[in-house]
Amino acid sequence: MNKILILFSILIILTIASFSLYFSLNGEIGEVKKELESKLKTYENEHFVILDNINTLYNEMNKTTSNIDSLKNRIDELEYEIRRLKTKVSQKGLTNPSMEELRRFIEEDDTDKLEYKNKTFTCLEFANTFVRNFASKGYFSCATYLIFEDGGHAIVAVNTTDLGVIYVEPQSDAIIYDLQVGDNYCEKVNWNCNWRIEKVSSCFGTKV
Repeated sequence: MNKILILFSILIILTIASFSLYFSLNGEIGEVKKELESKLKTYENEHFVILDNINTLYNEMNKTTSNIDSLKNRIDELEYEIRRLKTKVSQKGLTNPSMEELRRFIEEDDTDKLEYKNKTFTCLEFANTFVRNFASKGYFSCATYLIFEDGGHAIVAVNTTDLGVIYVEPQSDAIIYDLQVGDNYCEKVNWNCNWRIEKVSSCFGTKV
């Protein structure tokens, strides 16, 4: 009988201890849960603030990029106008050639035999040399600038009396009868590259 009472007493004590431990742990778990919820809410608020700041910076960056693009376009327009006026003044009195006259000049001219040198004799020097040599024969031409996504290139534009404006690659003497935005310039001159034209700018006008 005594053993039963002792076991029953122990069982009661263990039960009370278990309930006490449960309520104690449940209280601690509740505190931890509240703390985690508070930190999560703080994190969410900070996250939204960061996102808002990122969106603000992104919008400002887009506005700045748009302004830069507008300035670049304006600079291109001014540079084109300056080139056009300089060409008009420097080549006053020159005449437009026929296609046959242009062909004869190309056959005689040795601009294409010059050596390309990075930073010292580039495509622009080739174009300017061709234009000067052509002018010495009494004919009008001007450097033309092709703009690609990752760079640019200079060639020559000639307004022939019979075929209108055509283009010459002064490094190879290739004649280009039609040049449009979107064309792959390399295909026009049989070069192994991929230069997709985004803008054509010369004294005869700008294509964009």
